[in-house]
Amino acid sequence: SVILVVCTVTSTSQEQVEHDKYLFETIEHLAYSLANKRKCMIQVVGLLDDDVTDAQGIGWSEAITQRVHDSDGPDQEDSSVEVRMLRSAEDLEALDAGLPPGPNLKELHDAVRTSSYLYYLSEARRTKEKLAKITDEKRRRGADTTPDQILPLVIRYCVK
Repeated sequence: SVILVVCTVTSTSQEQVEHDKYLFETIEHLAYSLANKRKCMIQVVGLLDDDVTDAQGIGWSEAITQRVHDSDGPDQEDSSVEVRMLRSAEDLEALDAGLPPGPNLKELHDAVRTSSYLYYLSEARRTKEKLAKITDEKRRRGADTTPDQILPLVIRYCVK
């Protein structure tokens, strides 16, 4: 339900252009390879190097977001790609030291948790609807309900 793509944000423009090129190739490949029937959120996490200022990080985030939305096309109002930033030193090393995580890491955690919850909720609803259709169709034809022995196979079919 969620794919994290982690990349480095550097202060040198030449190196950043190369990183961004690989980032967009990865996002393109993921978007192409994911099935259309399965909605999957892609979270791009930019790890800011220590020498990158907050303004540079925000500029990078806005540029990446704009480029992703431009590549989605004008007819798509909600993109399945979100861009987030973490400070390498502050957000990640705090966890190693046993300190509480920073607000950016908490936001990423909440976004992944919410997206996963919504995905599995929609899958459960879809499975219930399929099972109800199968059961209703059998009752309408006067056939017996599904035997308990093959019920796991029916549920597996519903999830696929």
